[in-house]
Amino acid sequence: MTSRNKTHYTSEIYTLLDAGKYKEASQRAKILCEQYPDDIECTFLLSAALLNNKKYEKARKVILHGIERFPKEWRLHMLLGNVYGFLNKLSDAEKEYRRALAEAKRGSKADIAELHCSIAESLWAQSARESALIEWKQALEIDPECEEAKESLKECTNEYGEPKAPSPLFDDLYHFRTIHMERYFALVGRDVFISKEELNTVIKIISDGWNNSIPPRVKEFDRMTTEEKSRFCKSVTLDFKDAVERWKNDKNSRSDIPV
Repeated sequence: MTSRNKTHYTSEIYTLLDAGKYKEASQRAKILCEQYPDDIECTFLLSAALLNNKKYEKARKVILHGIERFPKEWRLHMLLGNVYGFLNKLSDAEKEYRRALAEAKRGSKADIAELHCSIAESLWAQSARESALIEWKQALEIDPECEEAKESLKECTNEYGEPKAPSPLFDDLYHFRTIHMERYFALVGRDVFISKEELNTVIKIISDGWNNSIPPRVKEFDRMTTEEKSRFCKSVTLDFKDAVERWKNDKNSRSDIPV
């Protein structure tokens, strides 16, 4: 295949991808890869065609082979992240997006912002909602025109400027919980729980505090503005004394216990 034919073939594959003819595009891209095994664009085209054609396992194998040949090519890590996302391997997807970000030094601002959005999506799907918001905000700092980040923040941020709860009914409860969780962590001098027992104990104290404070005044609470509701939640005092005495001096400093 001559250089001229390669250019024509490549252009044809892009046209097929744009037209949604992914099976034909993958067939053409496979031939191109066989002819030009050392051309990164050919590998990228085949990977993208297979991914769009929902041939996720085939795409994964092609991409992994491509990464062996081109370990610094961030687009392949991005595509591999997409594959893992479709396979619901969310932690693996996040890792690949982060690898892509580490290698995307020559990428445009839009490229870097898109990677932060991909990381955010994988984090949100793993229920790491605070971390997801941080990634979307970082995407906007890098590229203020990033529509994906704007829409995601609008969609996933509640009236308190915090991550939306799985149901709007829980936004107030989660805000209350966030306030008092931060107070507890300040008392014990760390920002993670060290055991499920500690987590369950603190959650019970907070839940009891909510049940004793909000439901009796629910009609009044529902008429409050966001600022007034937040101020009311902060005015509630919870007794963490026993929990703090029990766990403050524990030597463990890290934990994977989710909040």
